[in-house]
Amino acid sequence: MKLENLVTFAVLFAVFTSVSADDSRRPPSPSSCHEIKKANPRRGSGIYYMKIENEVLPVYCHMDLLCNSNDGWTRIASLNMNDKSQSCPSGLTLYTSGNIRACGRRSRAPDASCDSTIFSSMGIRYSQVCGSVYAYQYNSPDAYAIYAGKTNIQSRIDSAYIDGVSITHGTPRKHIWSLMAAQSEKVTRHTKNYVCPCTAGNAQPKLPSFIGYHTTDPLWDGKNCRNNEVNCCKAHGLPWFHKNLGYTTNDDIELRICGDQSQTDEDARVFFIDMFVK
Repeated sequence: MKLENLVTFAVLFAVFTSVSADDSRRPPSPSSCHEIKKANPRRGSGIYYMKIENEVLPVYCHMDLLCNSNDGWTRIASLNMNDKSQSCPSGLTLYTSGNIRACGRRSRAPDASCDSTIFSSMGIRYSQVCGSVYAYQYNSPDAYAIYAGKTNIQSRIDSAYIDGVSITHGTPRKHIWSLMAAQSEKVTRHTKNYVCPCTAGNAQPKLPSFIGYHTTDPLWDGKNCRNNEVNCCKAHGLPWFHKNLGYTTNDDIELRICGDQSQTDEDARVFFIDMFVK
């Protein structure tokens, strides 16, 4: 075979194998990553094409071990504000401090409020949620301690029942996860009511039945836990949370940033979100 024919063959072979690799990720109209993995357990993590609301769209599938399962997780939310090309999700406001970029409640958020953003389930039916959220505390959040005179909001999921992040689905809201922020890791006579409920020596109120800007130590990443804070870092699975709903739904998922006082007094400013369903 002539040299030019060999070159042509090599190019055609490369193109053919590339197309074949792409086509191999296009099974006939799958509806979720779990379905793809179930059909072929050897599938790896990456972008797959699936039918979503009568359209064939690219979706990231995590096929490796995540939240104690490797049978196909579908990503529905992804945010990394360390990437300067990314913007805050609709409903949240950008805040900056030096090189730190994070998303919080709007600048004129009233006393005791939540600002929210919605992540579409893309119509995918799921019974489990696995996710990770990182944030920075701003000023003086106090976890689950409700500011004087506002105890009526403490047990209502639709209210600003925590200082931190509330993750829910459906209408009426159904609880998935709560991530709290507190002003101090030290428990003293003055702070014991305002630390996280997992902190040793806390005097926080009893949590409701639906709950099972410090820029050097991000919240909820399971790192840099000191002294009284150690128990908080023993939570299973950190930095991931995992909720088995016990039923199947295709509800969109709502993430709310809440505080029982104004944004200028306290906030939890989110800079990283990764959320999957199956």
